[in-house]
Amino acid sequence: MDWPGTANAFDYPKNHRNAEAFINKLEGAGLEFAIVYEDHNLGLAHEAGLIGDIHAQGRQDMEYLRDNYFGRNNYIKINGAPLLMTFGPQTLNTPGDWDNVFSVFPQKPTFLTLWYQQEQGGGNAKGEYPWIYSDFLEGLRNFYNNRPAEVKFGVAYPGFKTFYAEGGWGGPGWSIEPVGFDTFSQTLDIALASTVNWLQIATWNDYGEGTIIEPTREFGNGYLNILQDKLKVPFGNRELDMIKDLYMKRKHYQGRMDIQAKLDEANEALNNVQPDIAEAILNSI
Repeated sequence: MDWPGTANAFDYPKNHRNAEAFINKLEGAGLEFAIVYEDHNLGLAHEAGLIGDIHAQGRQDMEYLRDNYFGRNNYIKINGAPLLMTFGPQTLNTPGDWDNVFSVFPQKPTFLTLWYQQEQGGGNAKGEYPWIYSDFLEGLRNFYNNRPAEVKFGVAYPGFKTFYAEGGWGGPGWSIEPVGFDTFSQTLDIALASTVNWLQIATWNDYGEGTIIEPTREFGNGYLNILQDKLKVPFGNRELDMIKDLYMKRKHYQGRMDIQAKLDEANEALNNVQPDIAEAILNSI
């Protein structure tokens, strides 16, 4: 989960509250999670005069992770330590920076940077994860085959469509097209054929860049169907459509506590991977 930190700046508090709302539901749904720290948010807030000491704020963020997330039963651990990633580094750019903010940990996390940036974390960084870049399949193959790291992730994504100039922002001017099922399948196949033990999907819902795999009117459940097929899970459109049905009924029957109680039962059945029970409850409404 992309996590903004705890600084009282810009939209960080709202994003933090939204992250907490998700996190507090995950264990009941049988899901684990880990944090991708936005260290760049420290720099942006400091430049705007909204925080003073970058390192002090960074330590406060790490204390929050230590005290509120890392100890949860469903927090992802790799090699016996909590997994922590950063989208960068972009502000904490030296090993000394990370030594400083990690000084609050009795046990350092399994810390990953973006690809080719592990050196900026020094001995704190245990590996890297790839992202979306213009060299596309060639870049991914080079990372998988040639980049040494103790912990190395893979990545799959459906393409990339720059929207920055049109949206009035600075940003990359290149695209990876076509955005769609073939591109997603290619990146997924390369990752699954590599030696990496972990895979990140980039991303769930970034509509601006065209990297969504979340169900949409345009693509339906197609991206999730590809994941189901290639990961050989025993589920398909039926189960995905149940989740949509549950959501739509939640909205339609707002205020009907009797029906919401039945929907709670359907939700619990889905959490427990009991689609037949969930389907019977949903069809009864």
